[in-house]
Amino acid sequence: MKYRCGVCGYIYDEEKEGVRFADLPDDWQCPVCGEGKEGFEPVEEDDEGPAPAPSTAPPTGGPVTAAAPEISGFENEDLRELTAGQLSALCSNLRRGCGVQQLPREAELFGQIADYFESVTVQEDHEGVRTLLDMINSDLMEYGDAKATCALMSDRGAPRVLTWSEKATLIMRTVLERYLKDPSFLEHTGVYVCDICGFIYIGDDPPEVCPVCKVPGHMILRIQGGA
Repeated sequence: MKYRCGVCGYIYDEEKEGVRFADLPDDWQCPVCGEGKEGFEPVEEDDEGPAPAPSTAPPTGGPVTAAAPEISGFENEDLRELTAGQLSALCSNLRRGCGVQQLPREAELFGQIADYFESVTVQEDHEGVRTLLDMINSDLMEYGDAKATCALMSDRGAPRVLTWSEKATLIMRTVLERYLKDPSFLEHTGVYVCDICGFIYIGDDPPEVCPVCKVPGHMILRIQGGA
């Protein structure tokens, strides 16, 4: 029997590992993203690949006439209320997105802004981490509307990027939740981030292929510790 991690897609193969999934200890975690056992689901033998991206083709019988769902809440946001660390993360993601879209000049500028905010970032306390977790959970609730909008569009790249972003955000949430329980788990270990999708790996031996966006391992960059 095989089980798939609902966050990063890692497959646990009982036959290969030699241990039944049910016999693993309750505190066992996904070796790739750190998700707990409860985040795994059994998979059929012919269903080991990633879930297909939602179709962007219009339904048979004519063009799409339904209006895209309204996504509100952005008009009242004030970037000045974000911490330097949050602004650094935001600009870093924008830099990564510009790189994927082949916009090198914009990527360079966002990278410089991200570096500046990182340089003035103070060490976040647990309350700051909880605030960040609240923001992440709020963002995750928006993916349903975003995916519905993508399904009505002709841009085939948007659903793929949304899928990457959602998985990377889920992994980030798992890392922060682990940090709140035991901050020492980040000590004396490597922290790696995929330069394309933002996948986070905690450990000293990053995967040879990013489990989220499938780029080669040399794109998973070390940002702390490690060899």
